Amino acid sequence: MLAFNSPKARKEFWDKLNKDHSTKDILKALDSVEAIDAGVLRRHYIDNIPLPDIALELGRSASTTRWYHHRGMYRLVAILYPELDSPFDLIHKNLKKAPSNK
Repeated sequence: MLAFNSPKARKEFWDKLNKDHSTKDILKALDSVEAIDAGVLRRHYIDNIPLPDIALELGRSASTTRWYHHRGMYRLVAILYPELDSPFDLIHKNLKKAPSNK
């Protein structure tokens, strides 16, 4: 997997985020992502709206909407996993979230 280009790849990343982080932590991290990108992620993953339908809602092309998704996922992973060099390390290295010091 080299990108978030397939529904399978997108689901794999989102499932990993949800396995490692609470919904509250993911939503908090989304607040730090650019609004358009965070909106696409919320509509797609939380509201279960397909990306082509989100594109229609936004009045944007499907490719632009996928770009918002891609960029948002990169930023979200960078916030939630600051130790990674690349978001794809999350899957390729099968990293486990370090225990928090709460």
